Amino acid sequence: MITLDTSAVVALVNRSDVCHGDAARALADHGGPTVVPLAILAEVAEVLDDRLGSIATVGFLRGLEQGDSLLDCGDADVPRIRELMASAFKHLRTLDVLVKNELAGDRSLQSVWKRARRVEDTRRTRTAPPAPETPVAPTDADKAA
Repeated sequence: MITLDTSAVVALVNRSDVCHGDAARALADHGGPTVVPLAILAEVAEVLDDRLGSIATVGFLRGLEQGDSLLDCGDADVPRIRELMASAFKHLRTLDVLVKNELAGDRSLQSVWKRARRVEDTRRTRTAPPAPETPVAPTDADKAA
């Protein structure tokens, strides 16, 4: 079984890609099933649309529907993903503390650090758009006026 990444999918679909021949030979030599991770579908679509147009993306997706490759949704990977993300978050928090301690004596660097963190925090924070105003039924007083 071979897991295809975006570059492999694009090379296989795009016959003018410089890696098409190598990718096609590798696939033919292997002879086994191929797997496409669900997580790369958006990236594949973006690259194929950009380089070949949306018809290439539609063709690729039809191939998945017909069983040309298996689609891996990654369900079994969620516990490991959670573990890796927790570890990364812990290391980032540790780095944050180390940098803050290092900057403690230099006010100008503290200012730069705070601005950088604010920019980073605004990128992470998603706010919901304001709720649309709902029409209010007219009251008897409104009708009389």
